[in-house]
Amino acid sequence: MTGESITKPTNHTLSTYAYPFSLYFIAVATLYLWGYWSPFNVNILEYLTITDIVKITALPITSALAFIVVAVILGEFSRSKKPISESGTAAFIGTFLYNNSRLVSLLYAIGVMLVLLLAPSNMARGVIPVLLAIPLSCYLSHIRLFHNLISSENHRWMFTYLFSILPFLAFSHGNGAAYAILNGEKYDYALSVIDGIQTLGSNDISRQPRFLGHAGDHLFFWEPQKALLIISRPKEGKSLILRRYENKQN
Repeated sequence: MTGESITKPTNHTLSTYAYPFSLYFIAVATLYLWGYWSPFNVNILEYLTITDIVKITALPITSALAFIVVAVILGEFSRSKKPISESGTAAFIGTFLYNNSRLVSLLYAIGVMLVLLLAPSNMARGVIPVLLAIPLSCYLSHIRLFHNLISSENHRWMFTYLFSILPFLAFSHGNGAAYAILNGEKYDYALSVIDGIQTLGSNDISRQPRFLGHAGDHLFFWEPQKALLIISRPKEGKSLILRRYENKQN
């Protein structure tokens, strides 16, 4: 790794990338919320401001991205320091893909569809973001989107891939968290009274209202027996008591 991997930022560079990056991260946060709340048929944006969106999604998106960053960095260290374009293998693969782009694109699309249709949902949520990010990162590299920002080809490839996968990863991560609640795999359930529904003392955890989250001054719960969405406002002086349940067999 060289000290020239990232060019010295200038006023022009900052003005060029700052606003689009701000919109990008807001879009990523919105995709996470869409993936999480859509299974419950909730338009959560009606209850949130832009500041709320950033605060709610920062931790789960960062946690999911951290695993991808570590994997990419390990892959970067394990291969040759020679730029990608100078690698004989990369050049051969690039030439093959260019000469057979239509066939490769068709086969790739078929492969993605097969994963969506045939793979278990948990597996698909992990694989699909990776598969979708590959062609997008190739396209962004082709149009030299970050050429003025990062001079090192290897580092630019790593940054472009992370930039490409994050939107898909955010939606998939949020969607997976939602279905973990719906399927009873992992959730926080309420022990306190919610809008007149007495839950304290019930021995059947699966019947307890499951906490979905909060937005503004609204609390959201899922009642699993009747598939009901409960929207509540916290009352002053009343505590919300939650307990975490996780099915260790999954």
